[in-house]
Order: sequence, then C-alpha cells, then structure tokens
Amino acid sequence: SIMRHLFIMTALAVVFHTVPASAFVTLDRDATAWQRNPSYEIQNSSPNIRDGSDALAIRAAFRSWQNVAGSDLSFTEVQTGGDITVGFATTWPRDVGSSAAGVTYTRRSRGVITSAEVLLNNQHFTWSTSLDNNGEQADVQGVTVHEVGHAIGLDHSFERRAVMYWAGVGLDLRALHADDQRGAVFLYGNGAGRGLFQPERQAVRVC
Repeated sequence: SIMRHLFIMTALAVVFHTVPASAFVTLDRDATAWQRNPSYEIQNSSPNIRDGSDALAIRAAFRSWQNVAGSDLSFTEVQTGGDITVGFATTWPRDVGSSAAGVTYTRRSRGVITSAEVLLNNQHFTWSTSLDNNGEQADVQGVTVHEVGHAIGLDHSFERRAVMYWAGVGLDLRALHADDQRGAVFLYGNGAGRGLFQPERQAVRVC
C-alpha cells in the first residue's frame, strides 16, 4: 500500500451549535503522535500587543500540555527550525474562513506527526493577554492551548467543557479539562494509560 503524508487543517471557529457531550478525539482516530518531544518556535508578535506578553502567553499554552500528570510530553523552545511553529497571520487564508481564530496544519506519516504550523488570525481578530478581557478580543493563551492540542494529535472533542471543544476564544480555554488531559495521556502517557481509552471516553466523528 502507498503511505501518504497527510496535511490536515483544523480550525477553531467562533460559532455556536448544540452537540452531544462526548470525549476527546485524535486526528487519525488512533495513537498518531510525535515520536520524540517536539521543539516549538514563536515566529512573530501580534500587532495588537506591544509589551511582549503574547510570547509569554504562547509559552504558557505549551506548558499547559507539558504539565499534564501521567504524560511524558515536553517541549523545547527554539529560535529557528521549530517542529511546531506559532505565528500571527495578518493576511488570513481565505479557504479557512474569517470566523476561525486559529488554524493548525499538521504533517503526519505512518502514525507519526512530523511537523505542525499554528496560525492565529490577526486579520479578523484583535488579540489580548489581559485577564480583564471581556470576550470582545481573542485570548492568546486560550486559543493557543487549543491549537497546540491539535499540534500534538488531538481533534475536536464533543465534551463542551473541554479546551478541545470546537468553539470559543476566551479565557476559559486556558485551563485544560479532564477530557483534554485524558487525550494527552492517551497519546503520551508514561504508564498503563498510554494508547488506552479510559472510562467516560469514546471515539466519535468530527463535526
């Protein structure tokens, strides 16, 4: 059989729809993941943020996934050549749609993620790192937490409280839900939980 490199796009949209609560889903409905701990690169800053706090927020987003108990996943920040790149796009891809605050492209082959590109929509969204954000601006840390979830192999969850649910741009996305953590352990667990679905989880199709 011919193994193809898959180049997949997953967007976080500001839309609202009622779906049944379920559980985490992986991009390929299996344990496709990074074979080694990836590096990441912050490519630029948002023109909305002048004090450098956007970079701090992006680093905090990676730490959220790195700090999941029972997971071996970790990241190293590099200046160039990162396995995962994160950048603000002032010209947004038309095929993604203006309602998407972020999009993640992942390249995968034979069960292994080999690269990921995270873009944050700075054409149609204004960005903030403030805890006083009233929801009118997209939260850098929260949206990046969601997009990094895609970069490590998770798709959209049907658990409405999960960071990996498919709608939202606010502060609530900063804190991983138990469903998100189970997804990380499924892919990167350092014990018996790796590659096993735990109670309260099931694979579901993506909307």
